[in-house]
Amino acid sequence: MEIMIKIGEFAQLTGVTVKTVLHYHKIGLLAEPVRSPNGYRLYGATELHRLQVIKRLKALGFSLEKIKDMLGDPADSTTMRSVLESLARELSSEINTLQARLEKVQKLLAAEPLLILKEDTATFQMVNDIIGTEHYESYPDVREKERQIYEVLDSYEWGLNHQQYYVQLAEYLKDNPEVFQKLIKMNERLVAIADLPEDAQEIDELARDCVRILKCIPIIETMCSLETVNPFDPLLNEMLSSLLTPAQMKFCELSLQYSRETGPFNK
Repeated sequence: MEIMIKIGEFAQLTGVTVKTVLHYHKIGLLAEPVRSPNGYRLYGATELHRLQVIKRLKALGFSLEKIKDMLGDPADSTTMRSVLESLARELSSEINTLQARLEKVQKLLAAEPLLILKEDTATFQMVNDIIGTEHYESYPDVREKERQIYEVLDSYEWGLNHQQYYVQLAEYLKDNPEVFQKLIKMNERLVAIADLPEDAQEIDELARDCVRILKCIPIIETMCSLETVNPFDPLLNEMLSSLLTPAQMKFCELSLQYSRETGPFNK
């Protein structure tokens, strides 16, 4: 015959209050026990074991809601070993997830400040899918600079329809690899002038060469001739310019100046 005790004795034996026991009944952590003929709640070894498991899991830092999910129906027979085995599996999964996140954060910490968020954006991936990445193998700095520009364009809602134009440009360059190679070499020269003084002759020469190449690309002329007024343009230009050195900014100014002088990009 199972020995049964009343709720006061049960609370005293398990080191909790009667109020706590009643709360556990209310939220479903403990099943309602059998009652004596005169209505007293009666508890035995099954309830003692259940509350012992609850207390140990609570000491491990789990919430009552989580403990309830882990233990399941109070009417089911659950051993401490089975609970701990389930807990071990769950914790191992969480540790693996945290380890992966930690490794990602450590990589970000080791990166240069401007490169700390190095996720490839949708437009960058789309362009690479069209053109391929093999052309950039010898020009990692060029590829990184382009990735940064696409990140600025894709990360905010500028109100631009830039993606369709860059896709069209990528398709044109895929069909005209000789023009693509010229652009890559031009971009390599742009990276190379980064630390030059703004009045360096190389900057002027690069700007003129740039205009000559871009004039041959129809979609570039279309992009530059669009009559659009965007309230975010000044901020967009500021963010893009933050990726460039003063020498590279001077190159952009000269390129715009020479393109207007020669005609095809006039608005």
